[in-house]
Amino acid sequence: MTMQDSITGDTALARPRIKEAIGETASNIKSRLGDAVEAGKDRVTEWKGGLETTIQDRPFQSVLIAIGIGAALGVLLGRRFR
Repeated sequence: MTMQDSITGDTALARPRIKEAIGETASNIKSRLGDAVEAGKDRVTEWKGGLETTIQDRPFQSVLIAIGIGAALGVLLGRRFR
């Protein structure tokens, strides 16, 4: 048996283990990513609820803030596209 035959045999034996390890790692990453997405959705839902409550409790202040943000964006974007 030559050295090349030995290396080829070792590679053939290692290939299934490597594929299994890659599959496990991919599954782990997919699971963690799914958990992160769910946590992000929960945070956005909480933030949205708080924002809606604030707008309902203080409608006049909310309108003034929206006008201020719109004016600031208008100024910034107006300068950018000249």
